[in-house]
Amino acid sequence: MTLVNEKNVIIYQLKVFRRDVVTILTKVGFTIDALYPLGDFSRFVVYDLPNYNMNNNFSALIESGKNLLPSMDLVLHIAYEEPFDVRVRAMGDLGIFLVSCKRTEISQTIVEPIICRLKLLASTTGLVPRDTYSSYITHNPTDALRTFTGDQSEVGFIRQHQKSDEAIKPAVDRMLLLQEEPYREDRFDLLRSVISSLKVLKEENAAVHKRVDPIFFMTCFRNYFFPIEIDGQLYNAPSGV
Repeated sequence: MTLVNEKNVIIYQLKVFRRDVVTILTKVGFTIDALYPLGDFSRFVVYDLPNYNMNNNFSALIESGKNLLPSMDLVLHIAYEEPFDVRVRAMGDLGIFLVSCKRTEISQTIVEPIICRLKLLASTTGLVPRDTYSSYITHNPTDALRTFTGDQSEVGFIRQHQKSDEAIKPAVDRMLLLQEEPYREDRFDLLRSVISSLKVLKEENAAVHKRVDPIFFMTCFRNYFFPIEIDGQLYNAPSGV
């Protein structure tokens, strides 16, 4: 057997081994709550993290979150076995914790396990390894809302963006119909409907920033929107307007 063939055999064996490991690990019995996919860690993000951020209590935030960090087995199960929205929500929980930690000087030994879990989930969602618009707005459930501060200005900001999403959805659906069949008989009606939806979207977007108190934004909320660096790559914060 030539050296090239031996190399190809080794690569194939490694791929089979990785597949088998994933298969074994994802068969571990996990019961996933779609609202809190990472269990106690998700609950910490929803109920405790905002208060720590508002009070700049970094040491308690980091220590509490670090102790509740989900196992890699659980993250692996979510990455390969759970629906897209659950995976995105798990990424959002890890991501908003990472952003909160990076507001202060923090050891790489604490950051690395968070990033490792984010990268695993990112590999199955196609999203960047941090919290994104998808987690912060689109798949952020109203009955377990993820926020950076918990302030009503931020809650209003998120919900206003969600209204914008709702406003644009009919337009997207109609444009997809036209893309599939551009000369359909009702094309002008569909285009008028698209224009109407875009007008609503413009009004909703104009209302987004009115929901945020300027003093609150400058003193606290703006900290959420700085980009973060992971392995030398800058990733921007969720943004919709």
